[in-house]
Amino acid sequence: MRRNRSSGNLATLSLSASALHLSQLEGGGDLNGASETSHLVSKRRHLNSQRTIKLKRGVTAYSVYGPPLDASRGVVVCVHGLTLASYVFHDLANHLARNRWHVVTYDLYGRGGSKLFPSVLRDKTCLYDDDFYVSQLQEFLVKINVWNLADKQHLSIVGTSLGGAIATVR
Repeated sequence: MRRNRSSGNLATLSLSASALHLSQLEGGGDLNGASETSHLVSKRRHLNSQRTIKLKRGVTAYSVYGPPLDASRGVVVCVHGLTLASYVFHDLANHLARNRWHVVTYDLYGRGGSKLFPSVLRDKTCLYDDDFYVSQLQEFLVKINVWNLADKQHLSIVGTSLGGAIATVR
């Protein structure tokens, strides 16, 4: 993006052929677009390492980084915002994994590799209330055996944007 030269006001922005890509706005690249290719390669590598798990309302795609749970300093679960997917945590997850944290990233329903079952899509009464994504997170953590850790203080949930709200709801 660049400033509209006619107004001189930063609040008035116009898109141009040199507009920043969304990944750059989210911190995924430099302002010149030089790292866009490496960001896309990183995203593709992340998608190839994803696993899936069947939950009550759909299939959730997730990735695990770092040492096994019993050899780690604790668990960090990363929850992304509404407009992106779990790949936004790739660099953070790798950094934490190098420091002996067991890191789990996952895609919210409808984002990345996560899908809702068609029957859930038809039943619009249960969609997108304040419990929708929170129940996905809780059910997911139970299924991957992280919810009932003996020592709850070693479970940290990190979120950005909508993911921050999901992480702090309960």
